[in-house]
Amino acid sequence: MESTVTLAGHVHYSFRKFKVDEFYIDVDYSSALNLNISAAVNAQYSTNLYNYNPLSVSVSAFTIPGIIDVGPMVNFGLGIEFAASGVVKASVDVVSTITDAQVHLDFLDSAKTSTTGWKPQTNVTTDITAQVELQLNPFADLTVALGVKLFNGLLDMSAGVEAKPQVVNVFAADFDFAYTSASGVTFAKPTEDQCKNGAWFASTFHLGVDAYVTQFYTKKLYEVDVPIYQSQCWNFVH
Repeated sequence: MESTVTLAGHVHYSFRKFKVDEFYIDVDYSSALNLNISAAVNAQYSTNLYNYNPLSVSVSAFTIPGIIDVGPMVNFGLGIEFAASGVVKASVDVVSTITDAQVHLDFLDSAKTSTTGWKPQTNVTTDITAQVELQLNPFADLTVALGVKLFNGLLDMSAGVEAKPQVVNVFAADFDFAYTSASGVTFAKPTEDQCKNGAWFASTFHLGVDAYVTQFYTKKLYEVDVPIYQSQCWNFVH
């Protein structure tokens, strides 16, 4: 994954009132994600969630002793939701780009927090070597945050934006296979008269963007499901 993140913000602290009157950050974000996931299973049934966090960085940007300590943080993780029944070898290749996303994150007023530009361009290819029941859902998880501690840590106003692109796939050899994704994505199965052999598949690209201010609010800024394959019969299964 290649990404560019730019942070800018403003904070106004009134010494007369002993309070923060204005506090916001603006995040500019662009990324190019290429995930290639392969899996092999030889079992009756298995279901797992794998996570890998290759990057976690935080720095202290500036401090006013006893009043405020501010530092940006970045966390990046990869993962797979996986469920299968039978013997299978499968791979999923995902290429997704976001060119110009922006977030305005207001620490004091959730109504002023907004976002634009989260329009992913995505291409997905899948290869399966067996007629089985399978769900193989790769995802990336990027969090850009600003750690903020006031009054020697008495008040935590850390805030951030989390973007999680995910491909949700299901390949079923019969109508009984059921596995739900943490993304909340569900698929409507074809009816039995549509798929006489009971085999069906579906795939969609899901992107969720959430903003949060610790102890104060969490707000969903953007969510989209882009169908890759609508639920349809798996015609080569006999």
